[in-house]
Amino acid sequence: MLFLLRDYVRRNHRLPRVLVLDNAKPYHGHELEYFCRLFGIELRFRSPGMPRGAAMVERTFGSIEEEVLSEMNGNTRIMKEGTRLVTKSVDPFRRAEWTLLAAYKAVERYLFEVRPNRVHPALGVTPNEFEARSKDLTGHREFRMFTLDENMMLMTCPHAKRATRKVIRGRGVNVNGIYYRHVALDRVRPKQSVEVRIEPYNASVVYVNVGDRWVAATGNSSRWLGQRTHYEVEFALRDQERIMKLNAKRDGVSVKSLKSKLTPLRPQDFDPRVATQQVEQCVLDRVIGATTAMPDVLTALQEQEAASGLIEQPTPAVEPAQPRPQLAPNSATPAAQRTAAPANDDVARSTFAARAVMLEGSFIRVDWPQAETTPLFGMRPRCEGTGNAESLFSYFLRVAHEHRLTPRNLVDAVLRDVIPLVPQLEAWRIGWGWDKDGGRDMLSGGRVTQKWVRVLSAATGQAGLEASTLIALSGHVSGDLIAPGDRVCLQCLAEDSARDTLPYGRLLWRLKAVTCCPVHRSRLVEPICGRGEAPVRAHFGRVKLAGVCNQCGSIGHRCFGSPSTEATFEEVWRAKQCQRMIGALPQIAAADPREVPRCIKRHCDRPGGLTSLALRSGATLSVLSRWINNPHARLSFDQLLDICGVEGMELATLLQGRLEASQEPGGSVEPSRVRRKVAPVDHQAVKAALEEATKSGESVTQVAERLRVDIATLARHKSLYAQVREATRQKQEAAMQARQDEAVHAAETVALRLARLNRPITHRNARKIGIASYPSEAPAAVLSMIRIGLGDQTLAYPPLAYRMGEPLLKKIEAAVQRISAATGGQQPRLPLQYR
Repeated sequence: MLFLLRDYVRRNHRLPRVLVLDNAKPYHGHELEYFCRLFGIELRFRSPGMPRGAAMVERTFGSIEEEVLSEMNGNTRIMKEGTRLVTKSVDPFRRAEWTLLAAYKAVERYLFEVRPNRVHPALGVTPNEFEARSKDLTGHREFRMFTLDENMMLMTCPHAKRATRKVIRGRGVNVNGIYYRHVALDRVRPKQSVEVRIEPYNASVVYVNVGDRWVAATGNSSRWLGQRTHYEVEFALRDQERIMKLNAKRDGVSVKSLKSKLTPLRPQDFDPRVATQQVEQCVLDRVIGATTAMPDVLTALQEQEAASGLIEQPTPAVEPAQPRPQLAPNSATPAAQRTAAPANDDVARSTFAARAVMLEGSFIRVDWPQAETTPLFGMRPRCEGTGNAESLFSYFLRVAHEHRLTPRNLVDAVLRDVIPLVPQLEAWRIGWGWDKDGGRDMLSGGRVTQKWVRVLSAATGQAGLEASTLIALSGHVSGDLIAPGDRVCLQCLAEDSARDTLPYGRLLWRLKAVTCCPVHRSRLVEPICGRGEAPVRAHFGRVKLAGVCNQCGSIGHRCFGSPSTEATFEEVWRAKQCQRMIGALPQIAAADPREVPRCIKRHCDRPGGLTSLALRSGATLSVLSRWINNPHARLSFDQLLDICGVEGMELATLLQGRLEASQEPGGSVEPSRVRRKVAPVDHQAVKAALEEATKSGESVTQVAERLRVDIATLARHKSLYAQVREATRQKQEAAMQARQDEAVHAAETVALRLARLNRPITHRNARKIGIASYPSEAPAAVLSMIRIGLGDQTLAYPPLAYRMGEPLLKKIEAAVQRISAATGGQQPRLPLQYR
């Protein structure tokens, strides 16, 4: 696998962020895990026996076998049909003519030239064109650049069977029964353990870490090892050990006594078949430039061999232009320094700041920074820092779309695992209505919005997502700032589509104070599909995406039939003020909220100034006085916008604590405010209505709406108020019990019916027999709990399970016991961790 990563770096000049592997034994070794931890690569393993976890890889293998390998002369496909059908004339072993290098070139040409440039029938374009369009739409992913230099080659060299070896004075380190020496090992204390890596393609060299430097130690008896690989040496040693054990058993002596009589490996000790295979593999890797980590040392080994077994490294003809650190004394002679930094020095310093550097034939060991891996793509909100900044809800939908997941699946599969890792959010649970009202909770400045920002930042690794919400206004203004539903500008969406980019939802459109687009001067519309609801709705709806109709999938809501109307001057002015305010949200977040009332106080610093401002802006004098004098008081956003309108101020700079004139003249107060008329309350009528509610079953809320009074007025009649509340609670509890009983009965009926038909109890089989329910409904959740209670370990708890009380769980347990008794099984108590 490490050699495969060499080729990946050679082709792409980077390393992958995630490796998805099957459960083969080599992939669970220490080498791959150490390399991935060193370079910040996340290692994932697919479920055993489930190839769908790597469907793209399996499909690629199938295409290679069908279109390339099966067309080669000498392929063994006919052997699968039976060896009795194979005659001498069609024997593939007699017709073999492809070498490993030629087969590699054929597969490489198919994967990187033929297949990517062939029109895909499902896409209508070639895969390369589809990838280029996707990059234009979603942007390029940030990655750290690597090149296949000596550093990467060395890091992909595997360790010896034991990663550390003890240094023997005068002999060096022992690997596979061969001692390897270097002059730097003489400075190491005897019996000290050092890290050792092997050179897979040359058994005469190993790399030893001495004093945070990698040096090339050579074998003392390397006469027959220069042209051998470590695999050949290990194969020959295993064969010698096998013969040695047989001789020890025959002669009745110990194996240890025979080990001392072993002679160094000779040419006749190596298997010729294995040697031929290794030579062919070496030729292939030499062609792609991925053979040895320190080629200068190996070239010197082939040219000369010192009497002591130590190899002198050649001196470079030209010294490198850049300065190099001083070497330790008694180090090897200089070798040509190899660097892989880009031509741009600034890019080189930023990209290769922490990489290991090869100097004088040895490697300086540098601790590599751990690259942070995140569960989701590190995407940024679109147009951030401008008035057209993307809203957090639109950003969340776009992230889900890029992962080909529905928003609900993204929450259940990813974010629920991220939440326990975020400090102070371990106990937070995302409820079922997190996306209601167009993701309203994600955009306001409340605590829930702050939690969403922290969770998405932890999942994507992107900071500064607060600018896609109104968190910056939470300390400056009060009131509900977000409109209850989604609103769009059809012209802006059409311009997004004309630029060949997917449309997105602006944060500006979600402000309740904004009713029009400041660019096109047209009123915002609530997107409703003009084609009508489909007669047959799919069980699982479309993937929701901002700017796309979730009924028919029309991009830019082109299905909307009604034309948008023109906005008034006052509406456009308010929209422009809010647009500039959204562009300045990062500066507003850093400003002191107490500076805003101080600016207004200085502006009204004349006799009667505050009263005049209250009259002109339609505000109440007492409200303005309390806001100016109380440091904890806040003014509503609409009222502050009205003040900017009548005084000609800029809202964005006022929220930053500065007074500046607006770029356009302000409009009138909108909406106009009138004093509320308060009618006296007839408490006799209230008392009679409460007495009637105890008999009719009305709630206190319904009584208050009918009498047009508030709840506090009803609460003054304590006894009647408490009776109505208790009657309402009992009525709601009875209705809830009835719904639970109905859901348990429906799920139990489905389970018994499927059990009698000898079918697995699944939602799919329930739909096949004509009983279907949505996953968010109670019968579907109860059926899932019944499956878990019956021992189905492949099923995850449904979201509704975390809101089930103990009475409902007991009813489900009773239903499970009845089903088990009817089917002849037994079932213990439900294994729910949250009980």
